[in-house]
Amino acid sequence: MPLTKRQFEMRIDEEGENLMRQVYELLAVHPELAFSRQELEGAVLGAPIPVTELGKFRRALKVLVGIGAVDQREVSGTDYYAFLQKFDTNTWASTKLPF
Repeated sequence: MPLTKRQFEMRIDEEGENLMRQVYELLAVHPELAFSRQELEGAVLGAPIPVTELGKFRRALKVLVGIGAVDQREVSGTDYYAFLQKFDTNTWASTKLPF
């Protein structure tokens, strides 16, 4: 199955993009909270977590941080992720108004 140009640019496939949406939507619903990577994995992938999905899931997190949709911080040796700004999840373009 071909990739969209945006998927190609972000180096993800359709499944990875769906994981991005799920993580982003969870964080957007709880903008006052930061979740550990393990908490996000459990919430999105379920338990037990399929090992085959971990690579795509971690890539999805990396892309969300890279485009500025999600913030990542290390706290006491654990990576946490929080909502950063609004994005159109169809195009992955920021909906932040220009200055």
